[in-house]
Amino acid sequence: MERKILSAYTLSLDDVGHTKAITERALELIGMGVVDRISVMMQFEDLAAVAATSSDVAKDIHLHFHPKIYAPSFIGALTCTFDRLALFVRIHLDPSCARNIASAWESQIQSFITVFGSTPDGINTHEHIHFIPRLYPHVVQLALEYNIPYIRMGSLRIESNDYRERLLSLWRKKNIIPHQLTTSSGLYSYDWKRLSIPEIESQLPAKTELIFHPQYEEDYAFLRTFAPVLQ
Repeated sequence: MERKILSAYTLSLDDVGHTKAITERALELIGMGVVDRISVMMQFEDLAAVAATSSDVAKDIHLHFHPKIYAPSFIGALTCTFDRLALFVRIHLDPSCARNIASAWESQIQSFITVFGSTPDGINTHEHIHFIPRLYPHVVQLALEYNIPYIRMGSLRIESNDYRERLLSLWRKKNIIPHQLTTSSGLYSYDWKRLSIPEIESQLPAKTELIFHPQYEEDYAFLRTFAPVLQ
């Protein structure tokens, strides 16, 4: 099956494996052929069914550190940003914090290899905390060490008034992508502002990675509308 809508973009699912419900929805969407990449969280739910899928969907690792699932609301978004900034401060006050997080991340990569029988196709983090400049070098080191070719970063700034995107853009300026790694042209999370298909095509550059969360009803419904137009 080939997706005709938004074919110039990379559609990604996050948080796969965090809960049984998220994983079941992810498997449904993979079966429909509406997504290009999934980001898998290790050490939670059984991922045998995900590992057994024969689709061409890229399987990335979604590294986490004390993960939370935030409500798809203004309060949820504000809480997420506060937690991200608190981690930023903690890392700067305690140099060992970044090393401890990196050690936990390496364990998750090793778990991925055990379950999937191969290294991840890409690497990213829950709530994009690898954008934090003192964590970013650790993610790059892990990607190079384990021959993971793709890193979620985005090479272009998306013109957006969303404060989360602006924070990531500020940190992105400090993060250099090694030539051994590839990334998308842009990066946009559908929960920042739920754009229509015409708005996506007019506002976001081609090859942008569009991130969706199956646990959010709006994201799930949006992706399921693609199913009837597959060929």
